[in-house]
Amino acid sequence: MYIYLLGASLLANFADSLFGPLYAVYVQNIGGGVLDIGNSIAIYSITTGVLIIIFGKISDFLSKELLIVLGFALGAIGTLSYLIIQTPTQLYLLQILFALSTALISAPFQAIFARHIDAEKSGLMWALQGGGSKILAGIGILIGTFITYRYGFASMFLIVFSLQIGATLLLIRVFLNSRRK
Repeated sequence: MYIYLLGASLLANFADSLFGPLYAVYVQNIGGGVLDIGNSIAIYSITTGVLIIIFGKISDFLSKELLIVLGFALGAIGTLSYLIIQTPTQLYLLQILFALSTALISAPFQAIFARHIDAEKSGLMWALQGGGSKILAGIGILIGTFITYRYGFASMFLIVFSLQIGATLLLIRVFLNSRRK
């Protein structure tokens, strides 16, 4: 199960990194400025922090797997929403959706991931997740920048969405298979 959780995590992180450094350009393209960039990131960060605590507690009573899948799916829907938003105000609302997505995933995913860590290899297993995410983020930034430069934001958002759906489907399959055992 570890390898599938790691794969889904790395795939989702890679997908997210495709857009990362281009966020400011995107915000300017929908009529936003420096304040909108800062405000939208602040809204996301504060909302995410509060919701992680709430959903961490809720995950002690509800299915962690369900919360994770829901979070991944909401992230994919959020990515598609970048194609239709037109104002900074809509962006602020979208950041709240992304905060909800991240919060649904964060604590439950870490709890499940930790359950599947081999104590004798824990350093390496955690390092693969952390280091792998950083490596793929760098690669994703390069690829995302090229895709956006060459084909535009819409193409990049559709690729990110596809990768996020792939990670979601992988997790659904893993969780369904784990329940059958």
